[in-house]
Amino acid sequence: MAQHLRTESDPRGAGARAEGGVRPLINAAEAAHRAARSHAGDLDRARREAAGVGQAGVASTGLRAGRDGAASPVARDGRGRRALTILSVLIGCALAAAVLFVGGRALVAVLLDDGATGGEAAAGASAGEAAAPDGVARFDAGEEIADGSSTYLIISDGDGYVFARRQGTEDAAVAALFEIPGTPVGFALHDGVLYIVSNSADGCLVQSYLYGDGSLPGDFYEGSGNVVDLALDGSDLVLTMADGRDYTLVLPDAGA
Repeated sequence: MAQHLRTESDPRGAGARAEGGVRPLINAAEAAHRAARSHAGDLDRARREAAGVGQAGVASTGLRAGRDGAASPVARDGRGRRALTILSVLIGCALAAAVLFVGGRALVAVLLDDGATGGEAAAGASAGEAAAPDGVARFDAGEEIADGSSTYLIISDGDGYVFARRQGTEDAAVAALFEIPGTPVGFALHDGVLYIVSNSADGCLVQSYLYGDGSLPGDFYEGSGNVVDLALDGSDLVLTMADGRDYTLVLPDAGA
C-alpha cells in the first residue's frame, strides 16, 4: 500500500505542527526586516529628542507652573518695572517738597528781613525826628526852639500870652496852642517834652506839654516866688529865683 509523505516544506504540515504546539520556523529575511524597523524607530526617537521635539510637553508643563505657581520671568519683570516707577515718583515728590520748603523759607526770610530793615529805618527816622536837641528859649530875648520841621515860640495876642507853633519856614503862619497864665519867663525842651515857665501873683508855674492833636498842657510844678531865669543841666531844669536861690527840677526821660 502506498503512503503519502508530507515534507517539511508542506504548508499544511507546518500548520499542523503549529497547531500541535510546535513553534514554526522564522524566516531569516523577515527577522532582519523587523530588526531594521525597530532600529530605525530608535534612531528616529533619538533624533527627535536631540532636536527638542520630545520636550514640548515639559515646556508646556513649565509654563503652566509659571501661571499657577511661582511668578514667571515675564511677571517678575513687570512687577519690577512697576516698583521702579513707584519709587521714581516718590523720589520726585520728595525732591519737589524739599525744593518748595527751602524756597519758601528763603522767601519768608527775605520778606522778614526787608520788613525788619524797613521797620528799623522807620523807627530810626522817627527817633531822629523826636530826638531834637535839648534847649532853652527865653521870652525876653525873643528866642525860639526848633523841633524838626516845627518851631515853638511864645507870642502876645494883645490880651495875654500864648504858646504857639510855626510849621515850615519863618514866613509860615503861626498857630496858637494854648494860653500861658501870668507872665512868661521862657521854656525848655527836654526829650521831646516842652516845659513852659511863667510867674503870677500866686508864685511860679511850670507847665509840661507834648505836641499832638488835641493835647493840652499839664501843671508840672508850682512854687512860691518869681523866676528870673532858667537853664538845663542834663535832665535837670534849674530855676533861678528873684532872691538869688536856685531850684532844681528833675525832668523825666521818655524811656523811664
